[in-house]
Amino acid sequence: MEISECLSQAINNQDSDVEMSEEECLKYSLEMKERFEDVEVQKSCRMALAKMIILEELPFSSIEKQGFLMFVRETNPYFKIPTRPELRADCVELFLQQKTQMRDFFNSRGVGRVSIAAECWTSMEGLDFISVTAHCIDKEWKLHRKMISFSQLQSHSGEDIAAVVTAAVEEWGLQKVLCCTMKSENDAAMGHVKPVFEERNMVVADGKYLHVRCVARVVSSVVCEGLAEIDVSVSRVREAVKWITAYAPRSDQFKDLARLYRVDVSKDLCVDVPTKWNSTYLMLEAALPYERVMEGYQLLNPEFVREMNEVQYDDLSIGVPGVEDWLAIKRMCGYLRKFHQLIRLVSDAKNATAHLFVKGMCSIFSVIKRLERHEDDANRILATKMKTRLGKYWSEETELNPKMNKILYIAALLDPRQKMKHVQLCLKTVYGDNRANELVEELTKSTNDLFDLYQKEMAPTLGQTSTPAPATPTSDILASLGFRRKGSCRLPVLDDGDDGSNGSEITRYFAEERYKMRASEASHFDILQWWSSYGSCFPVLSAMARDIMAVPVSSVASKVAFNTEDRVLSEFRSSLPPRYIEALICAKDWLKSSDSDDEDGE
Repeated sequence: MEISECLSQAINNQDSDVEMSEEECLKYSLEMKERFEDVEVQKSCRMALAKMIILEELPFSSIEKQGFLMFVRETNPYFKIPTRPELRADCVELFLQQKTQMRDFFNSRGVGRVSIAAECWTSMEGLDFISVTAHCIDKEWKLHRKMISFSQLQSHSGEDIAAVVTAAVEEWGLQKVLCCTMKSENDAAMGHVKPVFEERNMVVADGKYLHVRCVARVVSSVVCEGLAEIDVSVSRVREAVKWITAYAPRSDQFKDLARLYRVDVSKDLCVDVPTKWNSTYLMLEAALPYERVMEGYQLLNPEFVREMNEVQYDDLSIGVPGVEDWLAIKRMCGYLRKFHQLIRLVSDAKNATAHLFVKGMCSIFSVIKRLERHEDDANRILATKMKTRLGKYWSEETELNPKMNKILYIAALLDPRQKMKHVQLCLKTVYGDNRANELVEELTKSTNDLFDLYQKEMAPTLGQTSTPAPATPTSDILASLGFRRKGSCRLPVLDDGDDGSNGSEITRYFAEERYKMRASEASHFDILQWWSSYGSCFPVLSAMARDIMAVPVSSVASKVAFNTEDRVLSEFRSSLPPRYIEALICAKDWLKSSDSDDEDGE
């Protein structure tokens, strides 16, 4: 019997109004003791304990703490608490059980090409580790993100990183890899990974689309460079916010003054974490409306001014924020808002993000180009610096950066709301009309070439010619899902010489008008659901979309994408041998519920 059933029965008996004799009480007590001491019940309790240790990142010594011992005595006095070695063994056993299930998942039919992401970590002792995560979309059009390796690195050399990545892919038996997302600095590693994957016939188009450089790291470096330009101004606001929010009377007095200035006080001041630039941005955004209030606060509180002047920064007095500081912060927040939105978009672990990259990056360049023409010299200088830094990722002079993976443009083309028209508009924003038109031709050729590869690969299942999907059933499906569309799914009338082969499929897709969303759909459009519904109309394109939409633009998830430092293992995990670290981190990743985007919050 499950432990929950035993406890439920015990509670029901205790709540009953029926009085039990001493003999019945003894008999019942022995009965319960026998049930709770059952081998299977004890095993179940130990596995539940191991899950708690893994999911909550608790040290093994937690089971010896007084609070835990008291809890166990009250809830199940018959539970035999394992020793530390036994608990470690339970965690490893749970890891191995989950690993078996994960192997079954990757070996199951319906998982298309896999894209992988690699991220470097360090322990508190200075040891280097690397995590490898597989991203794929199954036949039900559900996105999966699963960690497949967490290994110690001998060094950060390209050869050592490549050895871990290729070993992880081989261990899990992954046969087809579309992209591998890493930091820009890992070009050398990709130079070793690519020939190995090519030799195993695992890549598409001779590995042309294999390397995707992590945009989160590039954007974070640009943001940090920008913040460094106004570091004194940021420090003044940070110290002022810390002083005001340190004690309730100060904070209350500040809010009372804000009300006199008719400032909305619903958004409180907040202190940032300097190593997380998103929290610095949120702190600055929250502080900006209080600029005038803070000026008045200085007059009411001489102590505030005196103590701020005592705070040292690079051997200089910080002082209170002034007019120039607020101007610099307003200027920077204009950038940070766009950067913050982009990183949140592309590092979302629960949803497909590859199709959003071009649009998001283009919006940043639009802001930069606008500020390049600003009358203020400081605006123009900062805009130029950021454009130069971002250009190393996006462009080189007037040419499309050869390191910029075209798969990200193709992903945008496969977004029915964008297609070629919107991508061309984005390219014109960055490169101008003439160069953008040239790039459109290049992307058209790349898309057609990739389509041909998929068509040949799918020929045995599709037959020599495609079978037109009936329009009405698909339209009915779309209508039931709330989708609206222009036109139908019927094949066009074929000219003489057009054999009606799969070539017309891509023509039909781009010939149809872009998908128009209702206002209510704008914030929760599900591109995977859209392609799932259109699969019968565009079988080859939908196969492409299923693989491409799984490509991660960022190698890190949102909770750590804003970090200005490398990810560091917790003190507890850093003290363990590498085999236990891998077991705990991978098992946590696999045990997390499918609807959670929680990350290892080291």
